[in-house]
Amino acid sequence: KELIALSLLIRTQCSISCNILCMDTLLSILRHNVIFKDVFREVGILEVFVSCLHTFSALIKKKYGDCEDNGLILDNIEEQEKFSYLVIEALTILMNGNVGNASVFREADGPQCINTLVTFAETRQAGLGLSQQLILNGAAEDDMAALMELLHTTSADQTSLRIDVLKTLYNCLKESHRCRTTFRKVGGFVYLMNILVSMEKSVVNEPPDVWLAVSNDKLLTLLYSVFSTLTTAMRFEP
Repeated sequence: KELIALSLLIRTQCSISCNILCMDTLLSILRHNVIFKDVFREVGILEVFVSCLHTFSALIKKKYGDCEDNGLILDNIEEQEKFSYLVIEALTILMNGNVGNASVFREADGPQCINTLVTFAETRQAGLGLSQQLILNGAAEDDMAALMELLHTTSADQTSLRIDVLKTLYNCLKESHRCRTTFRKVGGFVYLMNILVSMEKSVVNEPPDVWLAVSNDKLLTLLYSVFSTLTTAMRFEP
């Protein structure tokens, strides 16, 4: 009953400062014992968190002018963001090692929010952290394919985004044989080889115009990330 009462306070969004206190309390409970990962799911708190994530996703879009007016007010945005990052931290903990929670997150359209968070540099690491847990705890082909598609659709001037996504992918492949199998099934090797092909002549003295704005350090980091990911994907996978 106490947990449900806290979730109702968060759901009603009466006071952002009250919501932050609720999240601090819920995070303390969550860290106390792993059994609460299942309890949070059973009493509906996990779904409340995903709902808050959808709100944060819309807020970020409005903040950067990436959508039509959605009626959200940008007052107290620092507090709203603090609350939202606490929610993301809780969701990351809830999905870590818990396939059931990852399934509920997926069913509540959580991956849609991840795509938004990863798009913007400010929220990218938080979004990729959620994506990593989602892939590790379920290794659904759709989730892995979404990450591959993000790599495929980024342009040359989004090198930082590619590097960050590859680091997340590397961490997933390093931890799980199932992830390496899923990576192969969704054509991950083809996606990565396409990046290498697109980078042809990118590090010569006079690179093509598309690479002129990208520093050599970033280009070398991207190449290193691609090769590291390829090597890890082949680890123990004949």
